[in-house]
Amino acid sequence: MTNFFVPGLSEDEAERAYQRFPRPQYPPVHPTARLYSIVFRQNGFDCTATVGEEMTGWPDQHGPVLGIIESTEQIVVYTVRSEVRGDLLHVGANNMAARKYFDDYPKD
Repeated sequence: MTNFFVPGLSEDEAERAYQRFPRPQYPPVHPTARLYSIVFRQNGFDCTATVGEEMTGWPDQHGPVLGIIESTEQIVVYTVRSEVRGDLLHVGANNMAARKYFDDYPKD
């Protein structure tokens, strides 16, 4: 069972950080759900992004994933590098092969 967290932060700090993460310009798929992990194909690479872990399959290291924000058209993966350099990984919703939500923020 995996409940919502942002690596290295207390529960209150994690909530504030999550609210500050950049959001796609599209409506959320499930307004109260929060993604824990996604599997996707991007630029010819099969990748997995899981909160608290380094992305696998991606050729460039971004540091651990801090959050994943889902919308109807796009998923934004927010990493340590995003925090430092502003680099966000944008994944087209049609490129996502699988997803897992945090147990305390399910899609339904």
